[in-house]
Amino acid sequence: MRSLDSTIKNISITNNNRDIPTDTETIQGISQSIKRGSDSAEQFKNAGRADLFTIEQFQVNVFKEFLPEQMAKEELKQKISEELNSIEGLTQKDFGKFMKMFGEKFRGLTDNKTISESIKEIFVEKGVK
Repeated sequence: MRSLDSTIKNISITNNNRDIPTDTETIQGISQSIKRGSDSAEQFKNAGRADLFTIEQFQVNVFKEFLPEQMAKEELKQKISEELNSIEGLTQKDFGKFMKMFGEKFRGLTDNKTISESIKEIFVEKGVK
């Protein structure tokens, strides 16, 4: 909990010491903490440090409780697909543009890894080159 409190205070400091960060800023900060914690947990797991892995994974799970309900991958993929269906002439070069667009649109509802996987799957299904 101290780590979460620290994350929120750092957001306030970064934003010219406003008393309370916006919901979007808070969600983004929590999401970044979850990503850092997940990466650390993975490294601990690969290094055979089950004790540190367990602690880090517990902290990530606590942080996840403070995020809005996460969107299922199937639902995300459907929404992205609906938007991409109306666009003609998709190329692999468009991937970054869509990552940015969907990353902002679904911030806090899913992680960027899931967004990336969904876009890649849709590109493969559509035969985008």
